[in-house]
This record gives sequence, structure tokens and C-alpha cells, in this order.
Amino acid sequence: MHTTVHFQSRKFPSYNNEDEGPNENIWGKRLAEYLVEKLEQRGYRVSDTYAEDWGWGVELEHEPYRLWLGCSNVDDEPNGHRVFIEPSKPVVRVGLFKKVETTATTEKLATELESILRTDPEITNIGWVEL
Repeated sequence: MHTTVHFQSRKFPSYNNEDEGPNENIWGKRLAEYLVEKLEQRGYRVSDTYAEDWGWGVELEHEPYRLWLGCSNVDDEPNGHRVFIEPSKPVVRVGLFKKVETTATTEKLATELESILRTDPEITNIGWVEL
């Protein structure tokens, strides 16, 4: 299952002061905003974006489980960025006893994400990684 993609682009620098504080040199807000716009153009509904200690989260409207993207820079790579999809496991628990298959939804989102990245000439060196 493809859930984490790395790439390079100068298109997503940090906003002023975004990379300061306890998580110095970590950002992802511009990348999150970019993906919100592109995903909404493709029919996804975004319910929230939010800052985290590892970057920015993009929450998608989805039932019966949470579906979201994490966006951040890669601090040891010049112009490096990563996006990861959650859930990253093929099955998640919903409630106390029900298990739900996630693979089809995650792979569809991964395909859309790859298409978004590959059609932008300012984004290069795109590659999926297994973590």
C-alpha cells in the first residue's frame, strides 16, 4: 500500500515564523493549502487543516473512519517534502468490534495524490517510500 511520498519542490517554503518554536525547521502549511485546493478540484471534501508538531494535517470528510494527509518538509533534504496518508494500515478498527478494510480508499487517494504531484512541473523527484 502506497502511503508516504517524498518529492522536491521550491514551491512550498515556510511562512514567516512557521518553522520557529519547539519544532524548529518543520513546516508544511503551503503544501497543505496546495493539496486542499487540488483535492477539492477532484471532488474530495476537506473538513479541516491543522498544525501538528510534525507539520500540517489535512482532514478529509470520510466515513466510517478518519482519512487524512500529513504534510511536511524533509529537513535534511534541500526543498524536500513528504505527504503521508492515514490510515496507513489495510484494516482499522471502528468502534469496539468492527474492522474496516482501508486499502481501496487509501490506494485511490494515493493515485490522486501522485497525479496531482506528477502534473505539476515545479515538483520533481517523486517517489513512494515504505516506512
